[in-house]
Amino acid sequence: EAARDAGLLAPDPSWPGGYRFTHALIRAARYDRVRPRRRARLHAALGAAILDEYGEGRDLQYLDGAARHLCLGARAGTAERGIELARRAADLADASGAADLAWAHLDRAVTALSFWPDAPPQLEPELLVERAVQAEILGESERAMADFGQAFERASDLDDVHLMAAVALAGREGAGTNRSKFWWNPGRAGVDRLVRSFERLADDASVQLRLDLQFSVGADGAPYLGEAGALSWTVRAQEELDEAMAIGSLSETDAAGLRLTGLLSRWSQERPADLVTAFDDIVDAERRRTDVIG
Repeated sequence: EAARDAGLLAPDPSWPGGYRFTHALIRAARYDRVRPRRRARLHAALGAAILDEYGEGRDLQYLDGAARHLCLGARAGTAERGIELARRAADLADASGAADLAWAHLDRAVTALSFWPDAPPQLEPELLVERAVQAEILGESERAMADFGQAFERASDLDDVHLMAAVALAGREGAGTNRSKFWWNPGRAGVDRLVRSFERLADDASVQLRLDLQFSVGADGAPYLGEAGALSWTVRAQEELDEAMAIGSLSETDAAGLRLTGLLSRWSQERPADLVTAFDDIVDAERRRTDVIG
């Protein structure tokens, strides 16, 4: 009450019964005076109190508060729970179009991870990819590509080839999440990640993964590998796809989707005069794929 009467605190309209500092400078001055360990304990206690009072439902307002405080309290032992809730809150924020809020949750989760020594090793690259996608949605391409690159190198350090491939492909898809772009390219580093992933695949890797990587290099590689080099990846992938279809090692749904991927790869390499024909083929392939899915 004394802080409120002194004008330091005011009711927070976004949080029933809650208060906020009336000025950011007041908050910073008070917050910075609290030692890090005590600060972490206070955040952990606040996060636990929110969960006790409001539970873990899908109300973004309360989930947002619990996740934020538990991540900020990671030093006090709440990292695992905070990261779990931060990812859930980020998913809800993303679904509601609040990419800035989703990015903030994932950023706190990445920071909290350093206080969870027994975390699953693949969690760091997974979080980095999730944060990168939100950064790309916000138009922060350089920040996104840095996260994709760090995630890939971490997966490589773990010698997890399938995780490397997943990160490489996510980097390619992430480069298209900014809706202002009609066509995109993951850049030289992104193409290099695709190539490195393919080269590390074992002989018994799934046909689906092999083809996804090869077609992606074919679609994006021309600026860095040359047109002939990129085309060679597409041709090789198409030959492998034809062989897989001939021996029935792909489901009809997967085969239809990969045919579409191959056409998109070819479309990125065609000259403008041939684009209409390529586009018609793409539309026809997508129609057949939709018919197969039902």
